[in-house]
Amino acid sequence: MDEKSLKGLKKLALGQQIKYILIFLAIVGFTFFLYWVYHTKTGGKFTDPSGIFFVIMLMVPFIFKVHRRIFELPWEGEVKRVKDPDSSERSSYLSKSYALPFLMKNKGLDVRVVTVATTTRGNRDIILVGDEIGLGDSYYRVGDKVRKFPGLKYPVNYTTDRPEAFCPVCGSFSRLDEDKCYICKHALIDPERKRIIPEKIETE
Repeated sequence: MDEKSLKGLKKLALGQQIKYILIFLAIVGFTFFLYWVYHTKTGGKFTDPSGIFFVIMLMVPFIFKVHRRIFELPWEGEVKRVKDPDSSERSSYLSKSYALPFLMKNKGLDVRVVTVATTTRGNRDIILVGDEIGLGDSYYRVGDKVRKFPGLKYPVNYTTDRPEAFCPVCGSFSRLDEDKCYICKHALIDPERKRIIPEKIETE
């Protein structure tokens, strides 16, 4: 990954972290505003049965793992394995990642596990579910080098030869001639791969 691409991804990651900090503060601020109104009107406390709603509201960012996007440390490594887990592992991964109502509504979800041997934090598993499975089929391959930036959803693979531009924010793919992600509109930063792949396509 060249310096320009690296700087761009760091800038993008910082922007995402700021976004999640604002989301976190907005939820907490709104909760305390509601509590202030509630306390002013009724004198109720957080620990009252009728006030437990505010405690639940404060847990929302943690339920959706917003804090992980804010405080996660960057890591990098090499893809060691891409596998389809057995039924028991699949259930375990899904139950850790999704709420029961969602799982009951989407019973046919497939799961793929990409294991990365990191340079500093041991093995890390990337869990790909449903529409994300395409990442495990052709984006992450054994031997590829990846790097995870805080604030971005997926580790960036900078050795892939897939003829599409990958968005590390939402995980979708766009055509190589697109400057922004088709789904989330963030800038697609991978100039090195854009330079290599058209040459490969022309020779086929």
